[in-house]
Amino acid sequence: MVSRTLKGPLDWPDATVVNGDAVEVVARLKQESEVPLRSHGSLSMNRALMAAGCDMILHCSGKLDEMQQVAREAPELSGKALERARRALASRKAPQPFDQVAARAQLDALIDQAGMTGA
Repeated sequence: MVSRTLKGPLDWPDATVVNGDAVEVVARLKQESEVPLRSHGSLSMNRALMAAGCDMILHCSGKLDEMQQVAREAPELSGKALERARRALASRKAPQPFDQVAARAQLDALIDQAGMTGA
Protein backbone atom coordinates (compact mmCIF):
# COMPACT_ATOMS: atom_id res chain seq x y z
CA MET A 1 0.00 0.00 0.00
CA VAL A 2 1.37 3.38 -0.98
CA SER A 3 0.41 5.98 1.58
CA ARG A 4 1.62 9.30 2.86
CA THR A 5 -0.15 8.89 6.22
CA LEU A 6 -0.31 5.19 7.18
CA LYS A 7 2.48 3.50 9.08
CA GLY A 8 3.07 -0.27 9.24
CA PRO A 9 2.59 -2.93 10.17
CA LEU A 10 -0.94 -3.32 8.80
CA ASP A 11 -3.54 -5.78 10.01
CA TRP A 12 -4.17 -6.96 6.44
CA PRO A 13 -2.72 -10.19 5.04
CA ASP A 14 0.24 -9.71 2.71
CA ALA A 15 0.07 -5.90 2.96
CA THR A 16 3.02 -3.56 3.41
CA VAL A 17 3.02 0.23 3.66
CA VAL A 18 5.41 1.96 1.25
CA ASN A 19 6.05 5.69 1.49
CA GLY A 20 7.03 7.75 -1.53
CA ASP A 21 5.72 8.86 -4.88
CA ALA A 22 2.99 6.40 -5.91
CA VAL A 23 3.93 6.45 -9.60
CA GLU A 24 7.58 5.66 -8.83
CA VAL A 25 6.69 2.98 -6.28
CA VAL A 26 4.20 1.25 -8.59
CA ALA A 27 6.60 1.39 -11.55
CA ARG A 28 9.28 -0.31 -9.41
CA LEU A 29 6.84 -2.91 -8.05
CA LYS A 30 5.61 -3.64 -11.57
CA GLN A 31 9.10 -4.79 -12.51
CA GLU A 32 9.27 -7.07 -9.45
CA SER A 33 5.74 -8.49 -9.42
CA GLU A 34 4.71 -11.88 -10.76
CA VAL A 35 1.02 -10.90 -10.62
CA PRO A 36 -0.80 -7.75 -11.76
CA LEU A 37 -0.85 -4.84 -9.38
CA ARG A 38 -4.22 -3.72 -8.06
CA SER A 39 -5.37 -0.25 -7.23
CA HIS A 40 -8.07 0.72 -4.79
CA GLY A 41 -7.24 4.39 -5.20
CA SER A 42 -9.10 7.29 -6.65
CA LEU A 43 -9.79 7.72 -10.34
CA SER A 44 -7.22 10.55 -10.54
CA MET A 45 -4.57 8.34 -8.90
CA ASN A 46 -5.36 5.50 -11.30
CA ARG A 47 -5.09 7.85 -14.28
CA ALA A 48 -1.67 9.05 -13.12
CA LEU A 49 -0.43 5.51 -12.61
CA MET A 50 -1.72 4.32 -16.00
CA ALA A 51 -0.15 7.35 -17.69
CA ALA A 52 3.16 6.30 -16.13
CA GLY A 53 2.86 2.93 -17.86
CA CYS A 54 1.57 0.82 -14.99
CA ASP A 55 -0.75 -2.08 -15.70
CA MET A 56 -3.42 -2.60 -13.08
CA ILE A 57 -6.61 -4.42 -12.34
CA LEU A 58 -8.86 -1.71 -10.98
CA HIS A 59 -11.32 -2.18 -8.14
CA CYS A 60 -13.85 0.62 -8.00
CA SER A 61 -16.21 2.02 -5.39
CA GLY A 62 -19.21 0.10 -6.69
CA LYS A 63 -20.71 3.10 -8.46
CA LEU A 64 -21.65 1.97 -11.96
CA ASP A 65 -20.81 5.28 -13.65
CA GLU A 66 -17.34 5.29 -12.05
CA MET A 67 -16.69 1.66 -13.04
CA GLN A 68 -17.73 2.39 -16.63
CA GLN A 69 -15.43 5.42 -16.79
CA VAL A 70 -12.49 3.45 -15.38
CA ALA A 71 -13.14 0.59 -17.83
CA ARG A 72 -13.18 3.02 -20.78
CA GLU A 73 -9.85 4.54 -19.72
CA ALA A 74 -8.03 1.33 -18.77
CA PRO A 75 -5.62 0.12 -21.44
CA GLU A 76 -5.87 -3.41 -22.79
CA LEU A 77 -3.32 -5.72 -21.18
CA SER A 78 -0.56 -7.10 -23.38
CA GLY A 79 2.93 -8.57 -23.08
CA LYS A 80 4.19 -9.15 -19.53
CA ALA A 81 1.11 -7.48 -18.04
CA LEU A 82 -1.15 -9.97 -19.82
CA GLU A 83 1.06 -12.87 -18.68
CA ARG A 84 0.85 -11.66 -15.06
CA ALA A 85 -2.92 -11.32 -15.31
CA ARG A 86 -3.27 -14.84 -16.70
CA ARG A 87 -1.12 -16.26 -13.87
CA ALA A 88 -3.19 -14.37 -11.30
CA LEU A 89 -6.45 -15.64 -12.77
CA ALA A 90 -5.11 -19.20 -12.87
CA SER A 91 -4.23 -19.01 -9.17
CA ARG A 92 -7.74 -18.08 -8.06
CA LYS A 93 -9.37 -20.39 -5.55
CA ALA A 94 -12.99 -21.51 -5.65
CA PRO A 95 -15.27 -19.43 -3.43
CA GLN A 96 -16.04 -20.94 -0.05
CA PRO A 97 -19.66 -21.61 0.92
CA PHE A 98 -21.17 -18.83 3.02
CA ASP A 99 -23.55 -19.64 5.86
CA GLN A 100 -25.54 -16.45 6.34
CA VAL A 101 -27.29 -17.68 9.51
CA ALA A 102 -24.00 -18.67 11.17
CA ALA A 103 -22.38 -15.39 10.10
CA ARG A 104 -25.27 -13.40 11.59
CA ALA A 105 -25.03 -15.38 14.83
CA GLN A 106 -21.29 -14.68 15.00
CA LEU A 107 -21.87 -10.97 14.34
CA ASP A 108 -24.57 -10.81 17.02
CA ALA A 109 -22.23 -12.52 19.51
CA LEU A 110 -19.47 -10.00 18.74
CA ILE A 111 -21.91 -7.11 19.16
CA ASP A 112 -23.06 -8.54 22.51
CA GLN A 113 -19.42 -8.94 23.56
CA ALA A 114 -18.73 -5.31 22.72
CA GLY A 115 -21.76 -4.22 24.76
CA MET A 116 -23.53 -2.73 21.77
CA THR A 117 -27.21 -3.12 21.01
CA GLY A 118 -28.25 -5.20 18.00
CA ALA A 119 -29.80 -3.80 14.85
